[in-house]
Amino acid sequence: KIMNYKIIKIMPTESGVSQTTGNNWVSQTIVVEENTPNVQYPNKYVLQLMNDKVNMAQTLREGDMVEVGFYSTVREFQTKAGKQMFAQENRCWKILKVEN
Repeated sequence: KIMNYKIIKIMPTESGVSQTTGNNWVSQTIVVEENTPNVQYPNKYVLQLMNDKVNMAQTLREGDMVEVGFYSTVREFQTKAGKQMFAQENRCWKILKVEN
């Protein structure tokens, strides 16, 4: 679903090498808030931009209104103690600045 949101926080870019594939990766996390009129407590979402998608956010600033497209995915992992865990991620595939 594509909707308009306000950028609340832009985190620094992170990078590393995948332990599984050995490939380089880059990631950036952005927090956005729904731009819905007459809503007292609008929903907020933590969005993750991966690899080439990070370039889409280079000119964005906190407070900007943006049109966002993302999907949610769940990944499974095990802790060092062997406990099975799940984490939900919101992967951003589109983010464009819109005029207020």
